[in-house]
Amino acid sequence: MSRPQLSALTPGTTSFPTGLTVGGAAPSITVGNPFLSPFRSTNLDLSFEYYWGTNGFVGLALFQKDISSFPQQVAGEFTLQDIYPQAIIDQILTNVTSATLAQYIRDGGVFAVRQFNDAPGGKIQGLELNVQSNFFFLPGFLERFGVTANYTYIKSELNYLTGTALSTTQGQTGSTAVNDFATAPFLNTSPHSFNATLYYEHGPLKARVSGAYRKEYVNRFPLSSGTCAVGTTTNGGGVCNSPVVADFGYNEDTFNLDFAMSYKLTRAISLSVEGRNLTNTPQYRTMYQANPVSSSYASTGRIVTFGVRANF
Repeated sequence: MSRPQLSALTPGTTSFPTGLTVGGAAPSITVGNPFLSPFRSTNLDLSFEYYWGTNGFVGLALFQKDISSFPQQVAGEFTLQDIYPQAIIDQILTNVTSATLAQYIRDGGVFAVRQFNDAPGGKIQGLELNVQSNFFFLPGFLERFGVTANYTYIKSELNYLTGTALSTTQGQTGSTAVNDFATAPFLNTSPHSFNATLYYEHGPLKARVSGAYRKEYVNRFPLSSGTCAVGTTTNGGGVCNSPVVADFGYNEDTFNLDFAMSYKLTRAISLSVEGRNLTNTPQYRTMYQANPVSSSYASTGRIVTFGVRANF
């Protein structure tokens, strides 16, 4: 269990109408929700482990997480009395300069509302395989090598709010609110990831080569948080200058190869060399699920460092 973000719990509005045209569209607001339920999940874990020799280990872990609620900003139609206690409404009325709007609020007029509310959750399930051992079973100098490796598979599905629509009018009796959801993987969760290290240790010499692979994953949703839909006007008839872009951002596949070696010259002095990102893998990000476009492309290049350590 974890609490929602503070911005979602804030009870204030991001904007409030200053007037009202009688008989037209209902006023609209975007508001937080201090009564949000926490993120909740029911977890099931099962693991098997086997050990041998001095440092041999193999482990298999299975896991499943059922996420029952995932707060998101959904569209709805409410009176201010449905949202705030009367004491708060009285404070709001002291700042309303439009007599028409003030009376509309007192009469319990309906508002077009975008508010964080409890939305459908999803499920995460997968497995993790770990292996660690030195090569004690090989002849000669080969027994001085060893390996550690990890593979993780994750299948995740979460219901994301991808679109909202409101056509609220004054005095309406039914609801016009539409909330569209789409299923996509959990944020920052790769379906496949693998890393392994081959190491050598003997006397004063230590060396390792490490590789890490990560499959493309969703790193962002929504692309933009706002108060109205892209390409439409606000419920009050104005131009939408703070749109909601309910689509996904991605980190593309990566594979990184690193190397490190150290040699102890004396009990007090050692030399080292380290190479990072030897594959020169860039960080490549894209946006939009249906028709991806490049968002950013950055590379640090290969980095090689040398060092001398002295203990006194």
